[in-house]
Amino acid sequence: MTGEKLRARAPGWMKALLAVSLALNLAVVGALGGIALRRAADPPVMAQGWAGPEAGISLRYALAALPEDARQAMRADWRAQMRADRDTAATGPGTAEVLALLRAQTLDIDALRAALDAPQARLQAASEVGAGLLVAQLATMDVDARRAYADRLAERMERRMRGRPGPPR
Repeated sequence: MTGEKLRARAPGWMKALLAVSLALNLAVVGALGGIALRRAADPPVMAQGWAGPEAGISLRYALAALPEDARQAMRADWRAQMRADRDTAATGPGTAEVLALLRAQTLDIDALRAALDAPQARLQAASEVGAGLLVAQLATMDVDARRAYADRLAERMERRMRGRPGPPR
């Protein structure tokens, strides 16, 4: 043994840990690569056919383009009006009733349709309230403020068409 070098061997658990670590690293890299490739393969929103310029302007983007102070004031008015409407509006069947309909021996199609339509009607009413408040807000703006609003809205819609919703970063 005088001329030979002693070679230290790694313990078995260290080899297993190295193999597991390598597998996890490859899994993470593969997942990230898959996400990147999938996102690159997804066409922009406009190319998907359901959100082109002919689809109009969504209330969400129209509201987001308002100046912050106007948006806050409108949000407060909207909430107050929706609270008042909620107190007087008839509500549809609750979750328990819908579940009972689904679990029943015979499905009552008309009752189920009514149960599904009730929340949609509330959403439609809320949307109409919001649109009315938006129009009222825009009517109070002078021409320069409306033009600035139109520019912000156009920028948001352009970002949406390219598949990147939200404010610019």
